[in-house]
Amino acid sequence: MAERDYLAAVREGVVVFDGSMGALLEDKNLSLEDDYQLPGRAHEVLVLNRPDVIEELHTTMLDAGAVVLETDSFQASRLKLDPGLRAAVEKEAAKTVA
Repeated sequence: MAERDYLAAVREGVVVFDGSMGALLEDKNLSLEDDYQLPGRAHEVLVLNRPDVIEELHTTMLDAGAVVLETDSFQASRLKLDPGLRAAVEKEAAKTVA
């Protein structure tokens, strides 16, 4: 995919973002055991455990006209995650910073 200049795109007109990631994931009826692989339903872990699902949704959004895709990290913070998920997310986040 070609590199795009976000600020230039905004100056030229309306920029369509993706949307409803959580609702679309809920529609997929994913399994806690097989898909999330953690004791809780945090969609953010699907980026790690089922990137194919995230890629499929992003492709659908692009096909629908989205120009900007956001990460699936809406609730990926220490304040929102329960303690069991928090440790797993902190471990994975450390990998991205290293």
